Order: sequence, then C-alpha cells, then structure tokens
Amino acid sequence: MKIAIKEIAKIDIKDISDLFNKKEDPEEEFNAALSSLIPDNERLVIFIDELDRCRPTYAVKLHERVQHFFDNEKITFVFSVNLLELRNTIKKFYGANFDGDRYLDRFFDVIIPIPDPD
Repeated sequence: MKIAIKEIAKIDIKDISDLFNKKEDPEEEFNAALSSLIPDNERLVIFIDELDRCRPTYAVKLHERVQHFFDNEKITFVFSVNLLELRNTIKKFYGANFDGDRYLDRFFDVIIPIPDPD
C-alpha cells in the first residue's frame, strides 16, 4: 500500500503520518509568534470595546478565544463594557440560571467603574 500511494500520489505516506502525529499546539505556536513580535520590555495593549453590544454567541466566543492570551505577560487586554449588559449576554448564551458574575470574575483582574457624567 505504501508503494502504491507513493507511486500514484507521488507522496510518501510517512510524510502524511508525520503531519497527523505532530504534538504542536496551534494556539501555543500563535502565542509564541505574537510574543516574538513584541520587543523586550515592551507590551502590546489590545482594547476591546462594546463587547456587551454584540450577539451573545459572538461575544462569548470572542471572550473565550481571547482568554488563551491572558497568561501572556507581554499582552494586556482592556475591555470597555457595560458589565450589567455583558452579564445579561452571558446568561442569554448559557441560560438564565448561569452565574454571569462568577464567569466574568475568572477573566477580569481589575474592574474600574466609570461614573456617570454630570
């Protein structure tokens, strides 16, 4: 079978099996590549605004994707959101009995409330 595949498809089956046996994590590779673009002693600050106004599915999925970069010391995320609305969005996605506060507490280290304008 190996000889037939090699002759017909002009590829070595070992090359294909090597692709499937790779243990590399694409997210980890992307995170490392992103970190390599940030100069030493510098930081990348990413602002995410109005996440609370997005469709619940989009907001939750974006939030969950971004969380993979939270442990990167060179990247800081700043979310500008209405927490009450974001909690409601989380509840719409996971269900009315889901604890949106507890969920968001896992993601946000510091919450700075902005007072209403006079």
